[in-house]
Amino acid sequence: MVIGAIQPLKNVQEEIIKSFLKKVNTEPVKKATKPIGTFFTDLYRRTIDRFNPIVKVTREAEKLGGLIPKGQNPELLARRYLGIKSIAESKLGWKTWNLTPDGRIKITGEGLGKILHPIKNNLDDFRALLVAEREKELFGRGITKGINEGEADQVITALKNKLGPGFAKLESTAQATRDYAKRSVLDPLKEVGAISQEVYDTVLKSNQFYTPFARLIEKLEAKGTVGSSRELFQVKTQPLKRIKGSEKQIIDPLETLINNTYRITDFTEKARVANSIVNLRKFGVEEIKKVSPKMAPVAKVEGELVFRPSFFNPRPDTIAVLENGKRVFYKVPSDLAKLMTELSPGESNIVANFLSFPAKTLRAGATLSPEFIGRNPIRDQFTAFAK
Repeated sequence: MVIGAIQPLKNVQEEIIKSFLKKVNTEPVKKATKPIGTFFTDLYRRTIDRFNPIVKVTREAEKLGGLIPKGQNPELLARRYLGIKSIAESKLGWKTWNLTPDGRIKITGEGLGKILHPIKNNLDDFRALLVAEREKELFGRGITKGINEGEADQVITALKNKLGPGFAKLESTAQATRDYAKRSVLDPLKEVGAISQEVYDTVLKSNQFYTPFARLIEKLEAKGTVGSSRELFQVKTQPLKRIKGSEKQIIDPLETLINNTYRITDFTEKARVANSIVNLRKFGVEEIKKVSPKMAPVAKVEGELVFRPSFFNPRPDTIAVLENGKRVFYKVPSDLAKLMTELSPGESNIVANFLSFPAKTLRAGATLSPEFIGRNPIRDQFTAFAK
């Protein structure tokens, strides 16, 4: 009698979890239109000869102020960017790390593939747990759009009843995944000055159960591509977005986390190059100077215009960097500014294809395979630093 009652209860729990997972879209959302294998060949052929402005200003700085540490050397960092695919995949399949000023790799934790490996056969329950815990946190913050009160608690209870002792493994993996998100997204942004310490602390405090909630947008899905930036090593936008809630389906959070690893790695490595260039003024390069932004009218209050710093570069020979979360402009040699701010349409397509690649082929299953990890996950980084 008791045994017969267990089976219907288990079925009810399965239905609760399956119904909840309808919120999550696990179909491929974006697809690359060009094989990823061509990325490095094309990018190297199109840009390597154009690095001369960076080489010149780096050589000038070394003549004036002495040897530049490898982790701050613009020429080495720019050439290292050609290995951006390996840099991102090393975080996914191997370890997360920081780049020290002297060019050493400082390990900070496990990669996503190793974290997910223990629960690789139970990813649906894992997705349900990630989304439920995040929705519960957001509801507590007053972000209720698309979230039903009490539903998250019901799903978490169903998972506990279904998995029994196995729920602890799922929970510990969820916490490790959230820590990976911090190490691969938030920490690098703070490292390159894209966010301030204050913002960093605030984000951590209010997002203890962070799970990326990218939403399915039908137009983007139909188009199959993402927008491309024309900037090479130019910081344009702040990569963090404020969450508002939505009724749309949530893109598989594991896919989004993989995608975010690529996008944030690309953003921070570009920012690292730009930062290293403006820091050459400390080595005596007088041509690199901080300049004031243009002021633009943003509103009219009691008949008077209110001005704010413009988002755009104030003059053609300037580049932008983020310092303590704020956009700052610097005057640089004109040929260097052109290199930093311009990509040809062909180069833009290469970068766009690279950033849109993590769809179906770089889902959790890909990060768990030995072939994905490879033998030399950060080989290209050390190759870039070789003299």
